[in-house]
Amino acid sequence: MAAEVPSQAPQTYGFPLYPELPQFGSDLIPLPRFVKGPTLKPIPGPSWQGLHSHVVKVKILGQIYALKLFMFSPEMEWFGPGLSDEYDEKNRAEVTAFYEYLDPFNSECRAFGRLHESGHSELAVECYGYVLLDEDHERALRDRFPGRKLEELFQDNPGSQRRGFLTKGGRPPPIRAIVKEFGTGMDRLRNRQMSKALKDMIQLHQLGIIGIDVAKRQFINGKLCDFSTAMTTPHFAMNPELNPLLTPLGISRMEFDLFLFSAADFGAFDEMIWEWNYRNKLQKDQVSVKAFPQLYGYPGTHNLRRKVSPATRERVFTLADPRLYDWRVSARGRDESSAEGPANGQSSKGSSSGRSVAKVSKTRRKFKKPPRWYYEGSKENMARMGRSRSGVRYFEWAFKRGFFVPTIPPPR
Repeated sequence: MAAEVPSQAPQTYGFPLYPELPQFGSDLIPLPRFVKGPTLKPIPGPSWQGLHSHVVKVKILGQIYALKLFMFSPEMEWFGPGLSDEYDEKNRAEVTAFYEYLDPFNSECRAFGRLHESGHSELAVECYGYVLLDEDHERALRDRFPGRKLEELFQDNPGSQRRGFLTKGGRPPPIRAIVKEFGTGMDRLRNRQMSKALKDMIQLHQLGIIGIDVAKRQFINGKLCDFSTAMTTPHFAMNPELNPLLTPLGISRMEFDLFLFSAADFGAFDEMIWEWNYRNKLQKDQVSVKAFPQLYGYPGTHNLRRKVSPATRERVFTLADPRLYDWRVSARGRDESSAEGPANGQSSKGSSSGRSVAKVSKTRRKFKKPPRWYYEGSKENMARMGRSRSGVRYFEWAFKRGFFVPTIPPPR
């Protein structure tokens, strides 16, 4: 996919990889900026300017929210498709291209943006938008948490990731945050909750969102709350149609990698249930919900009580195919929405509490039970798949001449 990134040479202060604070709040734009696909809108100015407490629990215009503050993570800590040995951290276009897709803040913006534009924000905790902390709010945050408590967030040392990408004014980029519904975690797992959670996960995959960090700690008010590791279509590692240079063999291997990413979400769900049952032995505490009929490895379709052919026995599946989501329809909906109203897409009209209410997309579609995605790949891929629960992926990625290029890593 051609990257829509600035082409001018880096400035002496480095190049502004991260978003900068605009001169006026009305200049805030949806993020991420330079790639196709869903984006997350900013909190309108009057709201985020009222912020006066920080970190987990904040108050904005008298309402309690959860504020998730994002670290400035180096590339090698990003989740998802691996970067190849050819990755050049000094190449402005390459760094920016990967950052837009893989940085945890952008990953979460894209996933919540998809939920908003599709009209299915009920599949996760409510997300109200992002904020960039100005110097006054960062100073208040430092005063509230002195010493080393938030050292990894502020990154004051000269060699840090944050200090390596100064803004045009020579200042470090603002701390990025996402404002969400405040709630409580789950103290125990129950069949009814987990059945709904599994259904929600399947629907997320139907919306083209995978790479979910599935764990008990990630459920707030019974819903998933964290998409910092997610991949959302359109994505260079999910949509081969974005790259006209891919060969048929490359497309086949890319499909294999995507299948592994997709199936790993449901494998993680089953592992979460297994760990709960292992730690809670009483029958009344046991959870029977499963995504797959077996915990480790990928599920076959065969019934051990019946005689079936070896070919049938080798078939494996996951519960939904994220490639079936038509992201182009959502893109058209975004264009129409932008033409109709304000950029922030949110309004507090009709809300006596003053809370921002996310605009429901006109492109909302009802979910139907999806067909399983059966993997019909080669025996070689089947063998690779059996080596671990998450499988052994083919590709690492580089960025050359405006395209994401899959490379096969050397044996290690």
